[in-house]
Amino acid sequence: IIFSVQDNIIYRINNEYLKKAFKIYMKCTVFISDIVLVLSTAMKDEIVSYFNLDKSEAISKKIYILMNFCSDLDNNNSIEDKKYKSIDIIYAGNHGPSQGLSKFIDIISRIKNKDRPKIYFYGEGSEKDELIRYAGQLDVQIKFNKTISRHDIKSVISKSRYGLVCMAEPLSKFAFPSKLAAYLSVGTRTIICSNGNDEIGNYIIENNFGYFIDSSNPKNAATLLNKYLSKDEDLPIDFAENVEYQFSKNEYFKKLEKILAIR
Repeated sequence: IIFSVQDNIIYRINNEYLKKAFKIYMKCTVFISDIVLVLSTAMKDEIVSYFNLDKSEAISKKIYILMNFCSDLDNNNSIEDKKYKSIDIIYAGNHGPSQGLSKFIDIISRIKNKDRPKIYFYGEGSEKDELIRYAGQLDVQIKFNKTISRHDIKSVISKSRYGLVCMAEPLSKFAFPSKLAAYLSVGTRTIICSNGNDEIGNYIIENNFGYFIDSSNPKNAATLLNKYLSKDEDLPIDFAENVEYQFSKNEYFKKLEKILAIR
């Protein structure tokens, strides 16, 4: 039995009894599985923490990290470092409570007007109208756009310096943002904005994929973001190679083959 955990939704459950029931379900499924696939080290650690110390070591040995591949890489023969970037920061995704986008607006409001980046948001969601109102209230200029086709959004992302991944709380313990790979696959580095330190921040820094800011400290986050935006830097020499290794379909199946061979 192979159990692939794409999204450990326990963080979305507020009722303590339902949360306990879900954790029991997760533990039982992991226990009877031969191989458990998760998307990050933090997800693995979270699941292992559900077990007693005497069982945790055995459970840990059958949990493997295998990130999803990005199909966009199949359509790009190479990731180009486009010299002209007309947008500073793009966000493409859901505008809901889990994203914590209002925190990002708070951060931008603390940057001097003359230094503020050019920001485009694409997508819909339950909080979009409130975000538009809040940005106007703080005089933060963000161009809000509707959802557009996958082909068209890729073109816009490729013209952006950074792609925003925003999270209301550290979520790498429960999931891994697919939009991160979508940004990187077209040569756009990322800004991770999390309400609290998150393991994914270490991941992108180690791979030179972008930067991390902690929205729980908006003043410090604004200073860091302004510093990062002031840099005029090309993509790292090994950027395309790293993205290919992390997110290509070929590499995905090579890694999966090794995992299956172990068993």
